[in-house]
Amino acid sequence: MIQKKHLTVAVLGAQDTILLTPEILEHAREIGRQLALHGVTVATASVAGFGMWAALGAYEESGLVIGFSPASSEVEHRQHFRQPLDYLHTVVFTGFGYLGRDIVMARSVDAVIIGLSDMDTAHELISSVYANKPVFVIRNNYSDEQIQEMVGDVFSHAQIIESVEHLADHLDIVLDSKK
Repeated sequence: MIQKKHLTVAVLGAQDTILLTPEILEHAREIGRQLALHGVTVATASVAGFGMWAALGAYEESGLVIGFSPASSEVEHRQHFRQPLDYLHTVVFTGFGYLGRDIVMARSVDAVIIGLSDMDTAHELISSVYANKPVFVIRNNYSDEQIQEMVGDVFSHAQIIESVEHLADHLDIVLDSKK
């Protein structure tokens, strides 16, 4: 019997919680839940905000969550970068700062889901595109113009998913391509 390969998907988005309404945070949480329910490992950038809420959703569904830290240790992560380690089962302490962390994370995952973005997400997105990873944006209530504003030039490389409920279909395509 041939077993399917397991998927690891990074969930990226704004870390600045000022940008994140309760509705957006719940959206991130639901993405994490859905990924976990489909047996997908969730990866995050080990920062507060959108990714942490996705990690929470996956964690609540007993999904595996991996964080990629810019720091070289837990002490540096908490004290220098001042970031949480909540809802993570394991953390990869890259020691390469934010830019290096983004490259390591992009090359380590199978696909990327983008939530509400800010400038912090731009390098994560660019790293994902250059690593030739599928990039997904879940439309929900966003217009094409709003999505393009969130993800910028990467919009042309992103696959738009109409809602979280359609996420599994797109992940199956990624999974099939790994056979």
